[in-house]
Amino acid sequence: MAPRLPKLFALTMLALLAAGCPKPPPPPPPPQPVEAPPPPPKCESLGEKCAAKASTKAKITSSDLVFTPATGWFYAQQSSATISQSSETGPGLALMGYEGDAKDHKKEFAARDAAMAELIKQLGLTPLKRKVNWKKPDDTKTIGAMKLGLWQLEEAGQRGAKKGPLLLLAGPIGEGNKGVIGVGFVPEDDKSQADIAIMKSVESLGKAQ
Repeated sequence: MAPRLPKLFALTMLALLAAGCPKPPPPPPPPQPVEAPPPPPKCESLGEKCAAKASTKAKITSSDLVFTPATGWFYAQQSSATISQSSETGPGLALMGYEGDAKDHKKEFAARDAAMAELIKQLGLTPLKRKVNWKKPDDTKTIGAMKLGLWQLEEAGQRGAKKGPLLLLAGPIGEGNKGVIGVGFVPEDDKSQADIAIMKSVESLGKAQ
């Protein structure tokens, strides 16, 4: 029969064993909730500060058309009109679709007058002092299936304290009585070649994919 260990020795061994056992690691912290990235802006107001890129396709109000605003310009796809501008008083372009009447010039031109007045209002321009001769455009521009008339009104626009010429465009889009109309403004002291940027935007008009 094996001899019994002294009580003091046994207690000492238990203490040494207890001291030598590593403590269990603390539990891991609870996982932190992952915040979802904010949704992209809808670009429905200029206050969202959506700056156009070369790949931007902005939807034109009241139509199934899109266009590419000038790179770096802020744009907004509003319910009343689609606007792009470099600043609140700088160059700008406003576009919208309208419902005219290709067989009745009186109705067609009245629809253009109403749409143009809304675009001028949305751009913050002073109202025109004379009517546009829709029958005689200064030039025409064919873009896809669209043949648009172009009118340039020298020093007809004023936006804030700045004055400058207006570029108007209007014409049917090849679907019944639907048309597109636009108003572009360039301050007379502009040195950014905004007139070229506006024409490039006009030339980018096309159907939404």
